[in-house]
Amino acid sequence: MANLLANIGIVVTGGAVRLTGSGLGCAQWPTCNDGNIVPTAEDPIHTYIEFLNRTLTFVLVIIALGTWLVVRRLDPPRKDMSRLAFMIGLGIPAQAVIGGITVLTGLNPYTVMAHLMLSMVLIYWCAVLYHRARHLDRVVPDYAGKGTHWLARLLMTATYLTMGLGTFVTAAGPHAGDPEAGRTGFDPALLSQLHADAVFLLVGVSLTLLVLSVVLHDRSLRAAALWLVAVEVAQGVVGYTQYFTGLPELLVGMHLVLAGAIMAAASFTAEELRYVRPGKVRPPAGPAAETLSVASAE
Repeated sequence: MANLLANIGIVVTGGAVRLTGSGLGCAQWPTCNDGNIVPTAEDPIHTYIEFLNRTLTFVLVIIALGTWLVVRRLDPPRKDMSRLAFMIGLGIPAQAVIGGITVLTGLNPYTVMAHLMLSMVLIYWCAVLYHRARHLDRVVPDYAGKGTHWLARLLMTATYLTMGLGTFVTAAGPHAGDPEAGRTGFDPALLSQLHADAVFLLVGVSLTLLVLSVVLHDRSLRAAALWLVAVEVAQGVVGYTQYFTGLPELLVGMHLVLAGAIMAAASFTAEELRYVRPGKVRPPAGPAAETLSVASAE
């Protein structure tokens, strides 16, 4: 959970850097300014905002290392979880390098996009690892058939497509992170429409999974799909509100938080599809279980 929350958190602080125009507060990498590793008293507030975001990378490294060491001690061993923890650990320094390239290229919009999309990959890995850690009594099975396997693929593809097009929208609009930072030059209105189309696809797949869970009487899948749809609805409200109100910074920041939450919820749902077995009723499991139980009682 710490791994997952930290990786969502650094997306939010990275967004704060961009939304406050602090992207080049530390104009050098790996140092900050004038060869100094840390900000000096003469540096403006933008420097401290950017430096704080960089510093959080070390927090993520410590959490990832601790997670990997704990997973390695599991008995019986879980190679799948150990592999995930190891990949997360490698992804964090890779993310730092991309961040450095972003600074050295003057906040090139395409490197900024790559920076965010790698974070989404890390959130996916963290969410899968967290889900499996919560259910150590489960043996991770293969998908029951091609249908559920392709549904899981379609769900994650729609999720990544939505996130990717969202980064294109951002790279074409305001909030570049610095007044001198370049933009892609694409039409923001067209990209926003394409992004909305991807959202409709994602919501459609999510609702399909929710209906499937009811038809198959799979309460664990239903709980995960309910959470996913709920977060998507919240994200839709924020997304349309920010679009029609001129992209206020606070709403853009909320949009980033919910983007990380959607990636995590989609990952949980895709994992539950591994356990779908037609004709077998499963009780709810995971973070949505209590909520679902209350709703059922009502």
